[in-house]
Amino acid sequence: MKIRSVLPLLAVVIFGFSAPAGALTFTLDSYAVLANSSDPGLVLYWNPILTTPTSVDLEVGQSASFRLFEIGTDETWVNPDDMFWKEIYVSFNFSDPATDGEITGSTRGRFVFQDGVVRWDGPEQLTFADGGLFTITLSDVCFDVAGSTDVWATISYAQAQIQAPVPEPATGLLLGTGIASLIGLRGRSLLRKKAA
Repeated sequence: MKIRSVLPLLAVVIFGFSAPAGALTFTLDSYAVLANSSDPGLVLYWNPILTTPTSVDLEVGQSASFRLFEIGTDETWVNPDDMFWKEIYVSFNFSDPATDGEITGSTRGRFVFQDGVVRWDGPEQLTFADGGLFTITLSDVCFDVAGSTDVWATISYAQAQIQAPVPEPATGLLLGTGIASLIGLRGRSLLRKKAA
């Protein structure tokens, strides 16, 4: 057996094969909403819909949507002080992948239509591990005064983390056996030359 015929096998053993990233589990442990709760501004309440912890498996490029919480007001009329935009925040705590994030938006009452409006600033980008990325998008909503509606959340798995190839567990044993065989062949060859 020649050393040249063993080298390609050793290269495969040493460097291994890179498997595709595959699915990743996203586990939302908790979330909370901070909205305007006193005048001035449209006074809001919220109630959780999605029970936590909750998990979903996604592959890169996939998304999942779910009803997150109910938002509304007990006010029966939009007054001039209700028409100023007020901040609203939703915070998220994920254990898989381990990261936290917050989405900011604004809300106000509209006098002409006698309703409440919630608009979000845009998708929140959350990073994890080495280069992993997913986004959370919340739905803009409009609800009657007095009334409520549901806010939906969409999680999108945008980019997988960078993973170094991991050799199989038996790689060390196989590599050691290959090297020992090469040394043995080389030693035999040297002994034959000395005997001759």
